[in-house]
Amino acid sequence: MSNGTDEGNTEVDYHLDSDPPQPTRDPHEVPVYYRPESQLEIQLAHSAMTRQFTVVRPITPFTTSQVLLVRETNNPGGGEIVLKIYDPRFMVNVRRVIKRTWDPEVEARSVELRQMNPIPDAFAGLPNFCALKKPEELENYVFLRARSDFASELKAYRQLQPLQGKGLPRLFGHGTLTSASMLPDGQPRYINPSALILEFVPNSTPLRDADPAMLRPDLIRSLLETVDSFHTFNVIHADPNPGNILFSPDRAVIIDFGEAYFRSEEESDEDWANAVFDEGDLRWCKIWITKRLGVESLDDYLSTVV
Repeated sequence: MSNGTDEGNTEVDYHLDSDPPQPTRDPHEVPVYYRPESQLEIQLAHSAMTRQFTVVRPITPFTTSQVLLVRETNNPGGGEIVLKIYDPRFMVNVRRVIKRTWDPEVEARSVELRQMNPIPDAFAGLPNFCALKKPEELENYVFLRARSDFASELKAYRQLQPLQGKGLPRLFGHGTLTSASMLPDGQPRYINPSALILEFVPNSTPLRDADPAMLRPDLIRSLLETVDSFHTFNVIHADPNPGNILFSPDRAVIIDFGEAYFRSEEESDEDWANAVFDEGDLRWCKIWITKRLGVESLDDYLSTVV
């Protein structure tokens, strides 16, 4: 299986002869530029164009990405959309594992490290963080993890394009958060985090919090058909947990493809079929929905209701 794409966070020029950085804040704190009414600018990939957004609210807690509900600043009546940003600084789950908080000076040194030892492929393989000793090496690991997650999601949405707007949110674009967007925080930054611009599914609730009455049989069937078709697009989700499955009054969707796997050109039909079975996207979706409904068998339940 392969996860290959070379798109990810971009780096900006920097100088290390500035004033010493101030201590970083609590990583769980929402930065000022992600708070309601903040203005964010996304530099669109492969384009000179930018798009401006006004934050409606952050969707917290932040874990491996930062999800914001936003409106297009120049089209405030156009409805809410989702901005999903992959900033290594706020990858709380990863930082908890490596036991390192973010520091701007260390981020700068990690950029120097990548300039000396470039890794152009976003899925060349992550280093074993247990073997990393220097702070800039650990910071580089977090950067590479953010880049990998972003690249995986982008590739998955592209390959699953026919399913967008039904069992998946629509992907409207991608790019990087501009340096100007992060200026209000007062901390120097040396990278521009990658971002996806995605459809917002209104009135949706994660499966883990959903009232069983929301889990209508037609929505369940539609979701299972969507998930069962992933392998025909050479994609395995690999993380269909109750937080990644959303139910709304008229749709059920699956999100978060940061752990996705992709079929490589060299992979045989037999090997791919085994990988699909081993990861068990459909099986795990059924398990979690069965538990939420509180029934013995989901197949039996669906066969007895309209």
